[in-house]
Amino acid sequence: RNWHITLSKFLRDYIYIPLGGNKYKNRLYLNLFITFLLGGIWHGAGYNFIIWGTIHGIGIGLYLKWKSYNIKFNTWLAWFLTFLFINFTWIFFRAKDLKSALNIISGLVALDFQNLYSNTKIVNFYSIAMILFSFIVMLKFKNSVELIKEKGSAMMSIYAGILFAVSFMLLKKNSEFLYFQF
Repeated sequence: RNWHITLSKFLRDYIYIPLGGNKYKNRLYLNLFITFLLGGIWHGAGYNFIIWGTIHGIGIGLYLKWKSYNIKFNTWLAWFLTFLFINFTWIFFRAKDLKSALNIISGLVALDFQNLYSNTKIVNFYSIAMILFSFIVMLKFKNSVELIKEKGSAMMSIYAGILFAVSFMLLKKNSEFLYFQF
């Protein structure tokens, strides 16, 4: 938690604010874009990290522009769109390179990027079902902060044990800590 607070404060204090922050409304979007782009580059020099930072910068800019028009989404729709956006952008963060990220996206929507017009299957319904299922789980089950508040309860212990067992059974390979590669 502190790691990202430190990075966020660094980006805010040494990039966003010196660029002018939100002091000049005509530069707000550019300042946000540059800050997120540099945040992406900080995570790694590959194109996938640059795209990840760029998409987040564009997303924050679009959100603020949309918000400036005082247009409100239904809360559930807003959560769902945020969920989809974050999951999409993190494909670029976690993929080993740009080609892998595009392959993952291609698999999600069942598109062939090499021969886009020859593929007649447009949607991978399994992927959409899994996204919807994940969204429902996110809304209906308690998050880690809520579970920590219940520490010591028998149900919490059983729940944690079941999650640990399922996670262990689904473990297919060892992966090193993400930041070791930098």
